[in-house]
Amino acid sequence: MATPPRDILGHLVDVHCHPTEQTQIPDDLMSDLPIKVCAMASGRHDQEKVADLVRRFPDKVIPCFG
Repeated sequence: MATPPRDILGHLVDVHCHPTEQTQIPDDLMSDLPIKVCAMASGRHDQEKVADLVRRFPDKVIPCFG
């Protein structure tokens, strides 16, 4: 199955991901990502990581604090 075109992927959102489980997320990876993500903070200890990610990529990241 072929990957959908980027203009279609631009409408998709990964509604539950935990980028805070990674030590670092490269800027080029996020810049090239064709979809948006809801970045989940699991607790107080990783909320700043999610906040930093949304500051760096406001058009790609929807912050979720829980």
